[in-house]
Formats: sequence, structure tokens, C-alpha cells
Amino acid sequence: MKICFPNAIFVADPFHYTRYVLDGLDKVRIRLMHSYENNKKSYEYNMLKNRVNRKLLLKSFNETKGETKKREKKEVMYKKGRARKMSKDKFNDFWYGVMKVKRNNKYVEIFRLDRLHEILSINNELSLAYSLKEEFLRITINVKYENAKEELKKWIKKCNDSEISEMINAAKTINNWLDSIVNSFIDERYSNGFTEANNNTIDKIIGAAYGYKNFDFFRLRALVILHKSYAPVNLKNLKIKK
Repeated sequence: MKICFPNAIFVADPFHYTRYVLDGLDKVRIRLMHSYENNKKSYEYNMLKNRVNRKLLLKSFNETKGETKKREKKEVMYKKGRARKMSKDKFNDFWYGVMKVKRNNKYVEIFRLDRLHEILSINNELSLAYSLKEEFLRITINVKYENAKEELKKWIKKCNDSEISEMINAAKTINNWLDSIVNSFIDERYSNGFTEANNNTIDKIIGAAYGYKNFDFFRLRALVILHKSYAPVNLKNLKIKK
């Protein structure tokens, strides 16, 4: 790519490089869970294995850019009379929402925030890995392009100082792609989601078109589906061989 496009600015997709950090935290959870495997009925093992608890660990504690945009959009719709209820702050909506947990063979309701604190209190290593994950998300959400490289380097140093192998490996990947990651801070709209969505659509068409003998008919079907949401297709200009 660098040979073909020597003047291009290479940008890493935020979704993908964030996944490395989230996966690092999840691997810490799994490693700690296996350490209690000798007693699968233990409180620690069940807390770390629980899928709902896993989601709480991986979710951003603060409101993300995407959630902020959705909330602001809902507020605009409410003011125009197109929404029934004005949305509250995402933080209060989620973390101070209740969830049901089983205690003493009875289901009780607790705040998700309290549940998160219970999970993090199991192990100091898990709590530290969680704080590193939150620090990284804070950088991606709030830091501007001019300060991104400096902040990310500080985060990488914190990961190395933590001596948590999973987070060190995640920080190593971030460091290897540092320049491309920093470039993603130039414009928050940079994403290859559109391309991946098209690739996914094409794969589905190929799967549904198993057995088609006429390639032109397959091509027409693909174009109609791909452009249905993005641009009108002039079917008169598309000829199919009979």
C-alpha cells in the first residue's frame, strides 16, 4: 500500500484497535477465572464466568461519542414532538439501572454500578486492568489529535508498569500502530465500517445465490441490494443475457 499510495495518510479503524484493549481485559478475566477452576461453585469463579458481568467489565463507564450523538438526537426529536419521553443521561440510565442477581436462593435487585464494584473487588489485578481499559477509552473519547500521541505513550507506559501480561501485549500492538492510530484522531468519522458492511452484504448475496448459473443476474441482484440504501439504481441500463 505504501508503494502504491506513497502520499496517503494511513488510518487505523477505532473499532479494531479498541478491541485489542478490550480483549486484553477479557483475557485477564478468563485467566483469573481459571485460577478458581478447582472450585467451580466458588463465589469468585461464578462472578468471573457470568456473561452479564463480562459485559459490565467491557462497557465504557463514561458515555461514548456514539451514545452522546444518540442522546442528542433523541432530545432534538423530543423537542420537535416526535419522541414520547426525553432521554436521560446515559450514565444514569445504565449504571443506576437495576439488575436481578441471585442471593441466598432469592433474586434481588441491585444497581449495575454496585455489581461492577463487586466484580472489581475480587482481584486487584482485574481492577488495575479495568482502570487501564477505562483510561484508554477516555483518551479515544476526549483527547484531541494534537495531544493524542503523548497521551497514548503515557498509557502504554502505565500498561508496561502494571506487569499484567495481557495488557502489556495490548499496549505493544497499540505502540506498533501508534502513528496510524493517532491519525484516526484527525477526524472521528474515519472508519471502514461502510466497506465492511458492503463486504458482509456481498457474502450474504453469494450465500443466497448458491446455484445461480447466470452471472449477469447475480450481478444485477447484488447491485440492487448494495445500492438500495445509498443510491438509486437505473435498472434500464442494466442488461441481462437470456
